[in-house]
Amino acid sequence: MVNKLLKTLKNNPQVNWIVGKDKNKNIGIVNVRYPIILINPTIISARDFLLAPVNDLDYPGKIEFIPRFRRVSVKSDLLSKPVFRDGSFDLDDPLTQESIAIQNVVDKLQNNSIFFRKILQENFLVYKKLIKFKHISLIDDSGNTIRVLNKKSHKHIFNGFKIKL
Repeated sequence: MVNKLLKTLKNNPQVNWIVGKDKNKNIGIVNVRYPIILINPTIISARDFLLAPVNDLDYPGKIEFIPRFRRVSVKSDLLSKPVFRDGSFDLDDPLTQESIAIQNVVDKLQNNSIFFRKILQENFLVYKKLIKFKHISLIDDSGNTIRVLNKKSHKHIFNGFKIKL
């Protein structure tokens, strides 16, 4: 599967990420500067929110500005240590592009569409208003509520929690 995905990327130089599934493995490849192969990737930290233009293969021609992070760490079954990308706020910066592509790969493998991320953007606008509080309450789709330090809440919001008002 990895070779098939790499070949597809090679034949489509305008594409900088691709995903596929093979047995029990979710496979993603990010190819901005060079191929980064991610097996069952999970984002373990994300910082410095920015809005980035993102398209979704399920919605051809549709581009949305959605929340992404310029700094991201992701763990993968294939790698012995997490991949860390420290991009800038310049969307043309290759490290920022890799950071955004990594997030796109994880979103796609978790079946999160650009519209799901658009909803998160609305949460982030609320989040920015709540920044003065030390702790905030978050709720997931099942109704589970957690109380977390505000400065650590972004990773929960990134993984699907919503701010409970």
